[in-house]
Order: sequence, then structure tokens, then C-alpha cells
Amino acid sequence: MSPDNALYKEALLDHYKNPRNHRKEPFESSYLVARGRNPRCGDDVEVGLLIENGQVSDSGFRGRGCSICIASTSMLVETAAGSTMDELKQLYGQVASWGEASTDLPNTLEALDAVRSSPSRKKCAMLGWNALGEILDSS
Repeated sequence: MSPDNALYKEALLDHYKNPRNHRKEPFESSYLVARGRNPRCGDDVEVGLLIENGQVSDSGFRGRGCSICIASTSMLVETAAGSTMDELKQLYGQVASWGEASTDLPNTLEALDAVRSSPSRKKCAMLGWNALGEILDSS
């Protein structure tokens, strides 16, 4: 295992054990909300964004899933905080095309590279991001 890969896995484990902005209660109606779900494995997350003055003033997620799903969604809501919708669209585009030869993730998300070579784990990592994509498509 390369030193970078070990650090990446450590960062993913930290986000899994200490998820950022994880909620237990439903989001208020003022939030933009979408769900990412994989019934085959049981991963089920809901992403919520509160947009005020064109920026994400609050972001969070609810749900359950494997360590990769929870860590990736935690990283998403942490990165989304303070972003404009245009910045989120750009970020989502980078993550959606992640894995293509010329696409690298931003530094705040580089720990996800630990699962880049595993298609099944990449699906887990993308659940929250797919929910973000739905939010962006609907707004």
C-alpha cells in the first residue's frame, strides 16, 4: 500500500467515524433535498442544502451506509458549505467524471482516490454525489 493510499484510507475512516453535518431529523422544507439509495447493499443517504443569497449556508445528510458511502457524503457536505450553486455544479462535474484519465479530484476530496480502482466501492462513494446531482438538476 502506498503512503498516499494509507493516508487516504485514514481520512476516509475519520469521516466515517466522525461524519460531518450528519443529521438525525428530517430537513426543514426550506432545504433542497435529494436521496441516494442502493437497495442491493442497503446504503441510503439524503443530502440537504440550504441556499441563502446564492450560497450554501447549511449542508448536511441523513441516512446509513457503508464506510465509503458515509465518508464520501460527509466529505461532500463539508466541501459544499459556503459554495455557490455554480461552484457546486463545477465540483459535481469533477466528481461525476472522476476516474477518467484526465480527471483529478480537488484536494479536499483526494482521499476518495483510495477507492478509484474499485467499481463497486466507487458506486458507494457516488451515492451522496448523485443526490447532489439531482438537487442541481432541480434548482
